[in-house]
Amino acid sequence: LAAEPPGGLAAVIAARQGPFRAIVSRGAGFFIGAWYRASFGLDIGRPEGLPTGPCIFAPNHVSLHDGVLLFRVFQEIGRRVCFLAIRTQFESFFRRVLTRTGRIILTDQRESVLVSLQYAAAALRAGFDVCIFPEGERSIDGCVGEPRPGVGLLSRELRVPVVPVRIAGTACRGS
Repeated sequence: LAAEPPGGLAAVIAARQGPFRAIVSRGAGFFIGAWYRASFGLDIGRPEGLPTGPCIFAPNHVSLHDGVLLFRVFQEIGRRVCFLAIRTQFESFFRRVLTRTGRIILTDQRESVLVSLQYAAAALRAGFDVCIFPEGERSIDGCVGEPRPGVGLLSRELRVPVVPVRIAGTACRGS
């Protein structure tokens, strides 16, 4: 995990920063938040005891809405989070736009797991939080499945805490 990922993290994140993207990101976050409040009764609350430094957020994954919802939540609580996601899930125009504003690190299923973890490690070393769905896929029945070892490996090797995140109420909409 000490090696830089191919192309470096800057190729994935730095190119997406700037004033225009910040305005688009904030605007998108505002409308996403309003829509989720109206549609789902979004209530973020005030999370307590979050680490002050970089951490790994490990949410359950029950719906297509989860990533977008988390983007808004993390934006609202002031966290700089990168998301690890599979490239094939971001082939539509709308989802490609999300990758540019949402700090989404796309990985290819053909790449080794090590490359994906190198991107996540580089983000953590750069001071970003990283959000990884530890099961690696959505749950069909809403139950938490068997986690893959990536989150634990990153946490142990980089000595960063893992923050479990529970998402509830999105499973019946857009699963």
